Amino acid sequence: MEPRPFFPPGNIVPWDNLLALLAFYPLMQYEDDPELLILYRQSLEHCWQFASRHKNPLYNVMYAAGAQRFARLAEEDYFDGAFPEAGPYAKHAVAQLAEHHFELEDTLDSLRGMPLELIGWRMENSHRLDVEFDPMPGQDRTVGWSKVDRKALPIEERAHVRHDRDAMKIDAVEGDGWDEHEGSFFLFPYCMARYHGLIE
Repeated sequence: MEPRPFFPPGNIVPWDNLLALLAFYPLMQYEDDPELLILYRQSLEHCWQFASRHKNPLYNVMYAAGAQRFARLAEEDYFDGAFPEAGPYAKHAVAQLAEHHFELEDTLDSLRGMPLELIGWRMENSHRLDVEFDPMPGQDRTVGWSKVDRKALPIEERAHVRHDRDAMKIDAVEGDGWDEHEGSFFLFPYCMARYHGLIE
């Protein structure tokens, strides 16, 4: 039910979001036990509360794929009779969790903004007036987000585009012009979004 650590800052690593969502994807697609699906969906939502701010197309697509299947099963009354010993718990939880919001614009903006050259560069944004630093006690002063939407800066304004990096790093170095990355960080979310009918 606690898919990843959220505090203290020293326990948070950027790839925890990716690892959690990579585990949730098959669980939400292939599990057929209604009670386990309810628990997995609650845990997915818990993880999503943090990951949704990263403007990461892969995170968005994996979340949406699982949430949409759950919503579809809820419409078919698949969860009727789950947790009979818990009274109205299952009905209430399913009604809440059947609602979800796919971050379509964030997904499309990030896919469109990914650089074609695939070279990692140094990016420094801590001087910007539209950046807000994370006020969490003990947090590094290079972590923050845009004051405009309280999410990660646009992908083309960050030092990295890979899915296992921290989108909230305001100042970062990704190879400093000496590293070239593979194109999977675009192809993976794009193909998955097409497969699930999330984008055309």
